[in-house]
Amino acid sequence: MAQTPHDTASPLLGHDYGVLEISVVEGPGFAAALAASDTYPGGEAAWERETEQFSALLTAASRDYPRGELRMDTIEWDLDRITDAGARLMDRGGQQLTGIARVQDANGEPTIVGLCEAVHYSSDDDAVCELGLIYVLPEYRERDIGTALIGGTIARARAVWEDLETIYISYPADSPAARAITARIGAEAVSSTTAWQQLPSGDLPSGD
Repeated sequence: MAQTPHDTASPLLGHDYGVLEISVVEGPGFAAALAASDTYPGGEAAWERETEQFSALLTAASRDYPRGELRMDTIEWDLDRITDAGARLMDRGGQQLTGIARVQDANGEPTIVGLCEAVHYSSDDDAVCELGLIYVLPEYRERDIGTALIGGTIARARAVWEDLETIYISYPADSPAARAITARIGAEAVSSTTAWQQLPSGDLPSGD
């Protein structure tokens, strides 16, 4: 899975590290690219660095993603888990695009700071897809990185899935950041749902 010719780069305003680059890769998540160190752009050193960065980004998303009052353990991601997740997605007939945001670190090296997933399943109508995980590291927020990630991923999705008309996105209702970014891209709320979680009896609140 190589980077697509639709990669874009634009100035990262308000940041000392230079440019923001949004690239969109095709395949089951980022797994195929991370699994091929011998053909990875930049060689093995870049492969090792970005494998670690992407794994850490997914772990941070698992830890920080708003879930209201739902209690969920943090998933510790690594290359094996990423590869397994990609294989399961393919088994379910899923095709995924992953938008990746990179900025230059203090040493001028590219650093992965955000991602946006778009997924289409073979069993779905060709006119629809869904945006999955959208996440930017906290220290890089409020710089329009999330908006750039969504825009780049959607543009690539429309090019890959030519019949695409409608894009769905689910987000936690109590997240101001999610509400702000969906409003910025012109998303319209069509439904809401409530998730319930059964807790162990020892975790239940005591009565009066």
